[in-house]
Amino acid sequence: MTKNLSITLMSGAKNSFAFVDLVSPANSQNLTQRKDFKSLSQFVPLLLEQLKLQNIDGVVYMSLHQNHLKWDFFNCDGSVAEMCGNAARCAFVWAHLKHNFSQQEQLFTQKGWLKGTVNSVHQTSQNCYTGEVSVVMTELESCNFRQSLPYKKHNISYDFINSGVPHVVIQLASFDQYPQQKPMAKHLRHHTRFHPEGTNVTFFTPLTENSISVISYERGVEDFTPACGTGGIAAAYSFAQQSQSDSTITTHFPGGALKIQFNGQTPTMTGPVQIDEELTF
Repeated sequence: MTKNLSITLMSGAKNSFAFVDLVSPANSQNLTQRKDFKSLSQFVPLLLEQLKLQNIDGVVYMSLHQNHLKWDFFNCDGSVAEMCGNAARCAFVWAHLKHNFSQQEQLFTQKGWLKGTVNSVHQTSQNCYTGEVSVVMTELESCNFRQSLPYKKHNISYDFINSGVPHVVIQLASFDQYPQQKPMAKHLRHHTRFHPEGTNVTFFTPLTENSISVISYERGVEDFTPACGTGGIAAAYSFAQQSQSDSTITTHFPGGALKIQFNGQTPTMTGPVQIDEELTF
């Protein structure tokens, strides 16, 4: 008989994720003994289809590594996602509430260790919580400023910043222009310059000397998303290089605001987290 899995639906700045509990040995065994389980990646689309989960941005399998947290993170198509800042914040709240981990913890990812602090968490209703988390992310991997590519008889000016995953960062004169940029974002996402992995494409517009509006077209999702932590970091760093700002930069996404502070090339991101629902499968 197939035994149930514990699944938690969470969101960070309206970026939504399904967290699968493999910290519990019983839950891990329940997964691997299922007749429909072949691999973690293969199980992702099956899980989303069977639970009829729509508008999910990723599936996160949580387990342990060296007595700390570890995740295996996948896009909805089953492809591996190397990093996600919004999901990282969710992971620390998940571990704190589900398994009594400390408010200060470490998370092992494909890109290395992240350090998180659960600043606050409040119960809003049964099984539903909101909170704020700060995460010290991995150091920026590569930054190439003032790049250009031809597109429809003119050149696109951009910065290329790898903030855990690659981002082409483009400044817009008006943030209202971003919906019209989707064809360009699709073109850049698959451009041969960024093969074989492809790239995310992030647009921003300055608001004040320490705040910007941001939107990211994310690979794996293949569309604009409500928020993107690594996109916020990439846009904030691009803006900081232009403005010579060393203060905290607030990145305003359609899904909410994220605060980014840099220590050299190591960013700390602070933003909201929400537990939306507990499910079994």
